[in-house]
Amino acid sequence: IGSMMIGFSFIIVSYFLLKTAPFLIQKAWVGVSKDKLNIFAYLFRLLKTIKNLFTDFYVLYYTIYGFAAFMGIFISNFFFAFHLFEAVVRYPLLQTILRSVYDPGKSLILTYMFLQLFNYFFALFAYYFFPEDYEGLCSSVWKCYLTVFDKAFKADGGIGGFLGGSETEIDILRFAYDNIYNIFIMIMILNIVMGIILDTFENLRESEKKFSYDINNICFVCGFDRETLDKATDARNGFLTHIKSVLNILE
Repeated sequence: IGSMMIGFSFIIVSYFLLKTAPFLIQKAWVGVSKDKLNIFAYLFRLLKTIKNLFTDFYVLYYTIYGFAAFMGIFISNFFFAFHLFEAVVRYPLLQTILRSVYDPGKSLILTYMFLQLFNYFFALFAYYFFPEDYEGLCSSVWKCYLTVFDKAFKADGGIGGFLGGSETEIDILRFAYDNIYNIFIMIMILNIVMGIILDTFENLRESEKKFSYDINNICFVCGFDRETLDKATDARNGFLTHIKSVLNILE
């Protein structure tokens, strides 16, 4: 199976190279007549050609695809796991999901930094006021910080769920500490992250729907929509008739 994957990836890479290579090569060599036999300019354009070819998504992806199959055969079966990403390449909806995380990257990174700022504050507070509640996991600020960050998301109820407490008495300081952490970190900030991702996903979906509508209902040459073109002609489907005539003119 691994050998078949190597073979298929070679065929697919060859197909995409034959399909896109002329355009990418032409793009790199535009204006070559101005170089006036400058060997360094030619070398730069050659490197630019290689860059254009191997930064094309499909060429790069299927090159790695074949390399992963080769590694899977000769080194470890683990490398075959890379081929699971084929599902993402095949289904645009999965690409939209990934983009909903990648596109708002700056906002997510800043939110993550804000989260870590809060974690550090709560770790510092715990280190000075009740390190004994951490049962040896808060002997230093750094260790306390790692414990807060690690255990809060694994325990039910945030950091308070991990620390536990007395069942007969209420410690006001611990009560405030546990609940403020739970409200600000576990509820507010995590919901902000989810909101950023969901809003981006919704915007991407709307953009794709609009693009699909424009492709299927608007002539990209004259700008008239399907309804207008259907009414303007006696043909059964005036829009498609118009599109075919425009394509014939362009050809």
